[in-house]
Amino acid sequence: MVRSLLPIRLAPKALLCAALLGCAGLAHAASAPARVGYIDIERVLQESAPARQEAQQLRQEFLPRSQKIKAMEQDLAAQKAKLQENSLVMSNDQRIAAQTRITELAQHIQDAKQAFNEDLDTQRSADIQSLLKRTRLVVDRIAVQRHLDAVFQSAVYIDPHLDLTNAVIQALAQPASGKDARP
Repeated sequence: MVRSLLPIRLAPKALLCAALLGCAGLAHAASAPARVGYIDIERVLQESAPARQEAQQLRQEFLPRSQKIKAMEQDLAAQKAKLQENSLVMSNDQRIAAQTRITELAQHIQDAKQAFNEDLDTQRSADIQSLLKRTRLVVDRIAVQRHLDAVFQSAVYIDPHLDLTNAVIQALAQPASGKDARP
């Protein structure tokens, strides 16, 4: 983010300054051990009550469109079978008309699937962003309550007693308070 706010030629200088300030802060803080925590954001996005509720709402919202697309696919399969079955007794014009209808229906299904997937992805992304905002607020609150200096969401190894994931999932299961409800 710093790079987007600073001109490119100033970015290395800003990074050097930040590193020096960070080293100075670390030297000062060396006398007290850092208190850290960790959350597994993937677990939060899969196991938390709001995530499950949003997934259920998404399924319910998009179920009618999904069923409509499946019905169109069944109709397409029936038309293809009918054409194959009757192609020998059809006139050339009838066969061409049936093939044209099948092609148009197949294209319509493809367009409907593409629109469905785009709408689903857009809604899913919006739901995830909303949950992530709420999760950040909950993590901030837990970090302040536990007097933590940092909370990480990615690590190669983490001591299980530093894992805050269950606490975050439990806090998200509580009704949103005024403090957590704001974006």
